Amino acid sequence: MLPYPILVVSYNRPQYLRQLLASLQVALDRPSQRGRSVVLFQDAAHSAYFGRDKTDRALIEECRDLFRDAFPTAPIVDATDNLGIAANIDRAERYAFVEHDHAAAVVFEDDLVVAPRYFEVMDELLTMALDDERIGMVAAYGSNAVASVAGQGAARRRLGRMHHNWGYGITRRHWRERDALVRPYLEAIAPYDYMDRPYPPVLDFYRRHGLPALASNQDLFKNIATSLLGRARISSVTVNARYVGDQGEHFTPEMFASIGFDRTNVFDYGDEAIAFDRPTDEQLAEIVQTERKELLKKRVDAAFQVSQGVHLDPPRADNPYLAGAFVDRGDVRFHCPGGLYHDGWAKARVRIPFSAASAVKAVRIVGRVFPLGFPMWRPFPVTVEGVGLGRVHTILAEPAFTVTAPVTGPAAHDIYLVDVRTRPVQSPNGLGLGPERRPLAWHLAAIEVETASGTARLLPGDLPGLFKATEAGFTAAAAQLSAA
Repeated sequence: MLPYPILVVSYNRPQYLRQLLASLQVALDRPSQRGRSVVLFQDAAHSAYFGRDKTDRALIEECRDLFRDAFPTAPIVDATDNLGIAANIDRAERYAFVEHDHAAAVVFEDDLVVAPRYFEVMDELLTMALDDERIGMVAAYGSNAVASVAGQGAARRRLGRMHHNWGYGITRRHWRERDALVRPYLEAIAPYDYMDRPYPPVLDFYRRHGLPALASNQDLFKNIATSLLGRARISSVTVNARYVGDQGEHFTPEMFASIGFDRTNVFDYGDEAIAFDRPTDEQLAEIVQTERKELLKKRVDAAFQVSQGVHLDPPRADNPYLAGAFVDRGDVRFHCPGGLYHDGWAKARVRIPFSAASAVKAVRIVGRVFPLGFPMWRPFPVTVEGVGLGRVHTILAEPAFTVTAPVTGPAAHDIYLVDVRTRPVQSPNGLGLGPERRPLAWHLAAIEVETASGTARLLPGDLPGLFKATEAGFTAAAAQLSAA
């Protein structure tokens, strides 16, 4: 038995965790696997970011109880506040490689059911990775979830490319080199709820490494880092686990079935010895090259980048992303706010750019909670600040609100950039995709700028056209800057 710990990260899905733990008990009861260390990293219900519980505390306790029943003497590492998936996985990996200096570790989320010989396969794969620094990560769930049993049997000695970071093994050597690239990402998103993580610092990383604008989820970012290091992520061709997470942050039952996860054929080795052909130099190079091509397909479009406020860098009138995309109201020129989507949802931070031909006296932000009166709404703080503005901090008492920021002096730039920061109410529905998942709590009803000549207003009806014009301008400017 290769000595590595099994690290389980869990949040609030006992229905999946129960299945994983039952399968781990069977796999770890095989003679070659007895005595292996298992640790639970249990996330918390309470969110300091939202100032409330994100989930039912009873679900957290149920997860702890399930683990304690399955592994009575194994340690449970509890979180004091909700961490989110990225930080929870990070502390599990740091437990293995910083606190305990293991040579390798195997990490599970709660939604994989392993075959009885999963860890015997992982022993072989991790031994290979420890012997060859070109291999950074390994997994045994199979390179094709819907491969036939006959096809798997014919290719039982072959290895392929890892697709997902499920039940994965990682060496300490690779974790350390990858961490040098990943740590700034983790530090940048740490102050936020994971679902409300900022995009600009992630984009900065991609730009520095000559990459296009890609998605910002933690799995993709880590896999990009592995790719930049030229390391391979490999998996057995044989399918030795079944993914069961048909509902969560990234899946619905319909999506789960459309990919074929409900038709997974798990391979049965019986009592035969498990062995793999070591990949040749050419095969490893092909895996790395294919991985890079697949990762580069995970691009985000201009609309997403505009919604994240990328078009506001730099916050000046000569910013090429702002050229031609504006609405004039009297002597005030409004540009597209960052932190808004097509439908007007506002993120925890909204950046509102405008310029004025005459002196600005005050800026008012008019908002409303959406949907009005949903039961989880509660008053939350709003901060309005910006260059030349007085800082306003207030607690909302009603679902409709107005915040006025007085102007304390002239703007240091020719564009005002007003920051509206909130701690939004969590989405009333913690399942599914789309608006019902968003941790977003309010609509921007109006931006009012009071000048010496009157009050200029940007209204919700102005936003769709402004957004589309900014999106088109952003696409054109980005293409020109990329060519340059």
